[in-house]
Amino acid sequence: MRTKIFVKKTLDISKTEFELYLSKFNSIFKKKVNYKSLISKYKSGYKGFSYHSFAYDYDDNLCAAFTVIPFKYNFGSYNRIISLGCDAFVDENSRKDELLLYKLYKKILIEIQKDNIELIISIPNPKAKKYWKVLAKWTTIGQLKLRLFPINLFGLKFFWRFLFLFLFKILHQKDKEFRIYIENDNSFNKNRFYGYKRFNNFFFKRYSENKFTSIYIF
Repeated sequence: MRTKIFVKKTLDISKTEFELYLSKFNSIFKKKVNYKSLISKYKSGYKGFSYHSFAYDYDDNLCAAFTVIPFKYNFGSYNRIISLGCDAFVDENSRKDELLLYKLYKKILIEIQKDNIELIISIPNPKAKKYWKVLAKWTTIGQLKLRLFPINLFGLKFFWRFLFLFLFKILHQKDKEFRIYIENDNSFNKNRFYGYKRFNNFFFKRYSENKFTSIYIF
């Protein structure tokens, strides 16, 4: 299938175009993300926008996308702009072109380098990890550590409140160990954590997925 690839900044995407992208995004990832949440995520970078690589078929249907969000990372003695690659997808009807995601990546890489952004980091799922390592020559730089705790232990709905406060205490102690972090300000917090609640230096949001309830803490 022949495709046309365009790279746009979030600020250059019309609302109609973004809504079509949002519809495809929710369909592919089987989510119900709303317009405000997704646009806020893409505006959370240090420049107030993200870079989006879109592939369209020759009937002008969106068939694939790849996004990077630039953040300013503090390394102690210096800062560096690093982009987070995310929300990569290919429509089911376009997956015969196994290089399509790679083409999107190469196009977006050219554009961000014009703005002196040289690095992209990402957290690909297990299926995509090999794809990016082989084609894009990505290198593993670390492992994402997740801490999972039961919220509704033994059906005691009130228990999660006490556990929640306990988790904050643990994470607050761990917070001092970080030596590299994202520079943030009120604009970053407002957009990146849109829909989240705040407790001390942490942001959290409660999700209900099927019969499970999860709390994401940042």
